[in-house]
Amino acid sequence: METEVKNMVIISPATGKIVDIERDKERTTICIFLGPLDNHTQYAPVDGEVVDITKIKGSDMPAFLHAGKKNNAIETQIKTEYGEMRVRQMTGFFFRRIINNLKKGDLIKQKQEIGHIVLGSRVEIEIPEKFIILVKKSDRIEGGKTAIAEFKKEMGTIS
Repeated sequence: METEVKNMVIISPATGKIVDIERDKERTTICIFLGPLDNHTQYAPVDGEVVDITKIKGSDMPAFLHAGKKNNAIETQIKTEYGEMRVRQMTGFFFRRIINNLKKGDLIKQKQEIGHIVLGSRVEIEIPEKFIILVKKSDRIEGGKTAIAEFKKEMGTIS
């Protein structure tokens, strides 16, 4: 079932299984494993502006392992009305090709296709602490459709 787009909801950037959710004082990182049979297209989780795109040199571990966090990646920083978010497209063990359709300064719309990773891979999204996480580890989610976080209305103004 497709989630209706709302300004205060973050939509999953990828289809797959949540393998980890990491929290610190400033953000929550949701880690999504894309299996060989999953759709490997990534989507914009929110409306915003691309402020930076960084290639990260790393290893080539299987993407479903915790060590997959250190794999080769492309990180896209997105400036939103809720704060900065980051989407990391990460390679897996077999194929190591990431396609990112964006460039610095692009204005993106929620659900817009932003890239593709060839075969087994991993996508991570960093979300500001101003959001309530709506998913849990082991959930299966659908890129561009599943709501994964919602803005905490009690946090007050948006910076």
